[in-house]
Amino acid sequence: MADTKKALAAFQKNRFHGGDDDNNSNYNNSNNSSRHTFDENKVDFSNTPPKSQCHPSSILDEIHGYWQDQENVTLLRRLTGFSVTEIRRLFLNFKSLCSMSETPYGITYHTFCNAIPTFTFEDPLFSNRVFEFFDTCERGLWRWEEYLLCMALLFKTCRVLQTFFIFKLYDVNNDGTISKDEMCHFFIKSLTVEVDAHLLELCETHINALFKRIDEDDDGEISLEETLLYVENHPEIEDIYGVFGRTIVLPNLKHDKDQENIDDDSGGKEKDDENQETEYEKWKRINEMEEVAPTHSERDLKLFKAIKQGKIDLNTLWEQLKQSICVGTNRYARERIDEELNGKKIKRGERNNL
Repeated sequence: MADTKKALAAFQKNRFHGGDDDNNSNYNNSNNSSRHTFDENKVDFSNTPPKSQCHPSSILDEIHGYWQDQENVTLLRRLTGFSVTEIRRLFLNFKSLCSMSETPYGITYHTFCNAIPTFTFEDPLFSNRVFEFFDTCERGLWRWEEYLLCMALLFKTCRVLQTFFIFKLYDVNNDGTISKDEMCHFFIKSLTVEVDAHLLELCETHINALFKRIDEDDDGEISLEETLLYVENHPEIEDIYGVFGRTIVLPNLKHDKDQENIDDDSGGKEKDDENQETEYEKWKRINEMEEVAPTHSERDLKLFKAIKQGKIDLNTLWEQLKQSICVGTNRYARERIDEELNGKKIKRGERNNL
């Protein structure tokens, strides 16, 4: 048994620390392990990719805690639309991404662009806008809360918030409107081919058609109110991001209207038990549903109405959502990360020293 433990220790030493005795002595110091890891992984930017590395799970557990440390999973489920199983899977995936980042305290921009499948093939302009949208503290990395919010906005949340999200990304100068120049800039950057005069003409045609559909007052700019009105009047739109030419939502993550009113897991189970059906009945029900005119979710309908009545400000709603997410996650881990990263920063989109 002793020989087995020694062999395992030697393997872990070579696996995580590459045989560096100085690094091992610091990693074995439980009081300073996290700080040492952070300091040793200061980002050294160059034109070459970063050196492959993997932070050990013990360090990640010490920093981010465990799944059972989440303070209110039920709240997280209701805020994001994910099931408990999906949130748990996202948490484990988040820690895996942290293990590949330059620092184990969060997901850095480089890892975000190269390890999250949704953004692997996105252009740098769009990826950087998404990253900075959630990196409100401008530290150059995402904590668990930012990662969960991003996944919810992309795949599960209501259409109103998705519209707000994509509009904010394209409103580069933050003046409350999207100009044709801003839209054209994003469209051209998303292309993977050399831009010539013919392609520019196609781009202009596409943008003019888009503005003709959304720009109600025909002033040459799209406002958030006009975009929301367009989405409200077209409930058949399944991919909100596709309105602006983005296809970043997976096709199998459509909104499930049958689940939107289920408040807890037990309620959903009882409903399933009460509605046993044969394969034919299930096929018939699905086909009948496909023939029904598309409608918005109940939550979207309430939000559209409240916005028109001036009862809800989306910027305020967004801030409340971020605060509520923090209520449901691990407060101790979040406070420790904030304290450790105080005054330290990794530039978004490029590498430089902290």
